[in-house]
Amino acid sequence: MKQDPRAVVVRILLRIMTEKPHLGLVRNELSAETLILKDRRFVQRLVLGVLRRLSEIDYLIKKTSHKRLGRLDSEVLWILRGAVFELLDSNTPTRAVVHEWVGQCRNFRKSSATSFVNGVLREYLRCPVTLPMNNDSSSLAIRYSHPEWLVQRYLSRYGLDTARQMMKHNNKEPEHFLWVNPFQFDVRDLCRSLEDNGFPCQPINSLPNCLRTSAAVSGHPLYKRGCGIFIDISSQWVANLPDLSNCSRAGDLCAAPGGKSFILASRLPSGSRLIASDVSISRILSMRQRVLKLGIPDVSLQVVDLNQNCFIEEIFDFVLLDVPCSGLGTLSSNPDIKWRFQKKELSRLQDYQLELLRSVFPLLKRGRELIYSTCSTEEEENEEVVMEFLQTEPQAKTLMSFEKTSPFLEGGQVFFAARIGRK
Repeated sequence: MKQDPRAVVVRILLRIMTEKPHLGLVRNELSAETLILKDRRFVQRLVLGVLRRLSEIDYLIKKTSHKRLGRLDSEVLWILRGAVFELLDSNTPTRAVVHEWVGQCRNFRKSSATSFVNGVLREYLRCPVTLPMNNDSSSLAIRYSHPEWLVQRYLSRYGLDTARQMMKHNNKEPEHFLWVNPFQFDVRDLCRSLEDNGFPCQPINSLPNCLRTSAAVSGHPLYKRGCGIFIDISSQWVANLPDLSNCSRAGDLCAAPGGKSFILASRLPSGSRLIASDVSISRILSMRQRVLKLGIPDVSLQVVDLNQNCFIEEIFDFVLLDVPCSGLGTLSSNPDIKWRFQKKELSRLQDYQLELLRSVFPLLKRGRELIYSTCSTEEEENEEVVMEFLQTEPQAKTLMSFEKTSPFLEGGQVFFAARIGRK
């Protein structure tokens, strides 16, 4: 049965903000098999657009409707949010946009709200609202659609100009980077084949097997044959940091969905082995399918709770510990995190990350290296975790200064990495 794409948008947004599943899983579940390609792209653009500009949209609705948003039915509020975004960012005639979104009230059994939604949208078109243009944290939070607590942190850490630059980056569509699978393809040959078929590619000289390209490559037959995977350039950077030349057994111990594991496996010497573990059975099973598709050799996939002492001590020559984190460095790809993650959660995450690091460190052989990494901008998950660990673990030492990627250099996300050695 054909679905109304705007109704799909509302259902996705409702679920994301109430049940809090991963954004990508919800999009795939609701739209992959029941919408044609054009409608899937429309749904994705609106879902991501609403989430990227949510504070701005809510400000416009509040000023136009003169009602507290908390008093509106959740379905009606998301209908208004979708409508305002489409009016802000669409070539569709405004009359058609208003008509289609007012009709969503009936789809969600909110017929009594049709006149209200119609009135708010027409008032918005008649009397455009001006956004606050000051540079205080409250005005910036509305204008750039970020939670005010995060804006305050950006201002304190970066200053006004860089904070605004960071928020603009977070609200843009991310660039797409392909890791070319060296077990199956040569990066130059693949780049040539893709360009011959109308897919522009740009090799990233600072990283082997990395191409800046188009998301449309995922529909190319070579991609379906395992030519590579889409993984952010900053994530690829983390997996290329360690020297693996004398490594016989490596561990990626929070491995799913697997991109860094595959890069590590491609860099290990012949005859070496990578153990990739995760606490989630379903994520390991999904990772197994990708291993088979890509033809990645010498990878052992294991379901492991790192706090249960499942490995013997000093088993690994190298360990990557890419810990569960807030994801606040990936807001361009995951704009829902801005609204779902709360500042108070940083303390809980810090405790968990420190616990994982303490559990994993004894698995590292003496004289060897562990990389602790996150995709977070926040010190609580990064520098503070590592400094606390170093102060309480006499066998640990930093091998170099902490590193963090900048989204302004190559266009990727913000990743943090600390290289820790065992004496």
